[in-house]
Amino acid sequence: MSTFIKPSTPTKSRPNFKPGTPTKSKSLTSINIASGSSNNVNSSTKVLEEINLLLNLETLKRNRDNEIILKQNVEEALKIFEERRHKYFTLVAKCATLVKLACTRKVLLRNELIEFPTDAARADANSIKEKLSSGSATDYISTPDLEKFKEMLQQVEKYKNLPIRRTELVDLQNATDAIQYSIEAIEISLEKCTIQGLDHFVDTLDMLNYPKLLKEYDQNDY
Repeated sequence: MSTFIKPSTPTKSRPNFKPGTPTKSKSLTSINIASGSSNNVNSSTKVLEEINLLLNLETLKRNRDNEIILKQNVEEALKIFEERRHKYFTLVAKCATLVKLACTRKVLLRNELIEFPTDAARADANSIKEKLSSGSATDYISTPDLEKFKEMLQQVEKYKNLPIRRTELVDLQNATDAIQYSIEAIEISLEKCTIQGLDHFVDTLDMLNYPKLLKEYDQNDY
């Protein structure tokens, strides 16, 4: 008996894949996802950096604006303080003048006579007058500055070089300024001494003796 063999149907060959092995399409997809995620991370980082930069700029701008506002407030407060200080001193001066006038009026209305040392007051007035007219103000001038000034004046004719002359001229100007400052200080001191002397004279002079003093001055032509 012959045996019939059934022909086998030809099939396409398949690649042998092991279980769990990724395909080519899957690997490409994963690469695209990874590159996209890295791009997203980079863009997010740039956005965060720009946001931080903008926040820093805004903070710096606000700080500068606050400094300007604070400076303006301080200047305004200083201006108000100076105005109030000026008003205060003006009112104090007016009050002091008013008190003096009121006290003088009160004393003059009493018409009381009290013994007063007119000779001592006259001597004090003469002493103040002599000090003001004696010309002793040069004693207060700095001696080294004065001597330096004299030496420079004596050596003016010996100068031959222009740079040296300029240097000496500057020194001479400085010495002149120092002497001028000394003179101003002397004038201020003399003014203060005069005011103090007059204040002392007024304090010593009792206003209750006004009628008697007026009579004595009329008699002595003082």
